[in-house]
Amino acid sequence: MTIAPPASNPPDWSAITDTICCPLCEYDLRGLSVPRCPECGYQFDWPELLDADRRAKLFVFEHAINHYRRAFLRTSIAGWAPWSFWRRLQPQQPIDLGRLRFYSLISVLLYFVSAGAIVLATPMVAAYAEKRDLIMALLDYDMAMSNIGSSIPVTIALCGFVYLIWPWLSFVTLRIFTDSMRRANVNTAHVLRCTLYSCDAGFVFGILISLPAYAQVLNPRWIAFKTGLLFETTELYLFVAALLFSILTAIRLAFAYRLYLRFPHAAATAIASQIIVFLAISFVVATIF
Repeated sequence: MTIAPPASNPPDWSAITDTICCPLCEYDLRGLSVPRCPECGYQFDWPELLDADRRAKLFVFEHAINHYRRAFLRTSIAGWAPWSFWRRLQPQQPIDLGRLRFYSLISVLLYFVSAGAIVLATPMVAAYAEKRDLIMALLDYDMAMSNIGSSIPVTIALCGFVYLIWPWLSFVTLRIFTDSMRRANVNTAHVLRCTLYSCDAGFVFGILISLPAYAQVLNPRWIAFKTGLLFETTELYLFVAALLFSILTAIRLAFAYRLYLRFPHAAATAIASQIIVFLAISFVVATIF
């Protein structure tokens, strides 16, 4: 068993038989006295790498060996406190890219689960509000659905598609930033881990987008009157959805880059990446509509 020295003291390498590598770029750290990787710049404390207990698998879904639904839920909830999540999850914990991608896919697709439930329930609520009778509401369900129309469900689905591609656009943007900051030697898997765990709020976003859409909270005519800007309804909701996605992702990415990757200017990097993704999506939306 490797005994870790105090955080600030260099280890006695003659007593260590294990290969100690940088968790971000896999550079061999043997012989170093300063806790900083010369290859990628990762700063650490020696106990983080030398203490075997800290390299153990943790609570996240990608490390689960059973109770997968419970692990998924636990990971998803923990992500809403990124200041705690990224202190617990560190680069020395192994990455399972297959599990990570699967977790991300399910997390994003849950947008369509929550949004779809609202789309299907809204006509029933509308019919019951009019008839005040459950049986009559069931009989009038199709009519209530046709009265609502298809524009709102289509808008909600388009917002879901935007969120489906959001983590991958963010990942590409962050890779560009990583290269420009001379951190190109960082293993791509770590950037992907930060991105996908920061974009797993599909279920919540499905609710946040669908309920205001049916409540018609955003009125293009009112916005045109107040600002002089003309929007189609679908275009407006896509812009607002993209703005929500970018704000939450930027917050979570900032914690990931500061506490996990330990990059300098973590908040600026996260915000800049999300501004780029938001502008790219906005340009496509404005071009189409």
